[in-house]
Amino acid sequence: MIDDEAFTVTVYDSDAGPVLACAGDLDLDTAPQLAAALEHALAARPAVLHIDLNDVDFISSSGLNVLLHARMDSEGAGCALWLTRPSQAATHLLEITGAGKVFTVTAELPAVR
Repeated sequence: MIDDEAFTVTVYDSDAGPVLACAGDLDLDTAPQLAAALEHALAARPAVLHIDLNDVDFISSSGLNVLLHARMDSEGAGCALWLTRPSQAATHLLEITGAGKVFTVTAELPAVR
C-alpha cells in the first residue's frame, strides 16, 4: 500500500486482474503516488487493470493527467485499463473534461481473489 495522509493506493488481486483502490485527494502532491503504483502494476503486464475511484474525494488536473498517461501506457502494454466505481468527484471531472469517453468505466468492482 502506498500511503500519504491525504491519499492512499491499495493494490490487490481480483478475479478480473489487479485493482488499485484509491482513496482521498488525488492532486499535484499525491498524483506521483498513483503514477508509481500504476507503473509497478503495468510492469506485470496484466490483461486488465482496474483503478477503483470510489473513495476519491477530489481529482485535480494533475490526477487526471496521471490517469490519461496510464491509459496510453496500458494501451502500449496490451492492457485494458478500467476506471471502476468512480466517485461523484471523479465522475464530474470525467464528464466536464470529456475524458470519460476515452476510458472504460464500470460501476462494478471485480470479486477479490
